[in-house]
Amino acid sequence: HVGLNLAIVPHWNNTEGGAHLDTSHCFLGVERFAQMRQLLPPDATVLGIDEHTSCIVDVNRNTLAVRGQGQITVITGDDERCFAAGTELPLAQLGETALLSQHD
Repeated sequence: HVGLNLAIVPHWNNTEGGAHLDTSHCFLGVERFAQMRQLLPPDATVLGIDEHTSCIVDVNRNTLAVRGQGQITVITGDDERCFAAGTELPLAQLGETALLSQHD
């Protein structure tokens, strides 16, 4: 609806698998997550959201806010950035949007 080419991955920081089973990246683990990324369009942005964390998108203000106990991880190409709870960012951090100004 807002024009984002986005893959959302919840439970980004899961560690329930312990030392013998990688359950990070929504229980996929690093290796299977890399395989999944190969299936996405090259210009897709990945939004990893930690457990007990939310990413609130406000299309009226063109912002996103990180709330809760963890952080979000935004991956675009080879660039990976993390944003802690309490952070507010421009929605453009997730890529180009198709949102029109409310004043147009």
